[in-house]
Amino acid sequence: MTQTPILLVLLLALSSAAYYFGCKRAFRVADGKIRKLHSLPGYYGLYVALWAALPALRSAGRSMLAVSVLSAISAAALAQDLPGGANLPQQGRGRDDRRAIQ
Repeated sequence: MTQTPILLVLLLALSSAAYYFGCKRAFRVADGKIRKLHSLPGYYGLYVALWAALPALRSAGRSMLAVSVLSAISAAALAQDLPGGANLPQQGRGRDDRRAIQ
């Protein structure tokens, strides 16, 4: 997972550029007169930055979730392939064993 910090830095750069160009576009549409705009240019820039960042964050989160699920599945499959892997303790069996001893 060494690529995660690099991707986050790239996403930060992308959203910063989107913010800048969103503000610049708002100024251009209003011919430099902020009073013509419904909201401040910063809000337009933030809106564009969110539309640039949120889909990328969503897909990155989904891929990280998929990687963790797949690694858990492969770890469980490897545990069954080990010699004596079928005899590994499972969660919840400890309580039953303690009750049987008493």
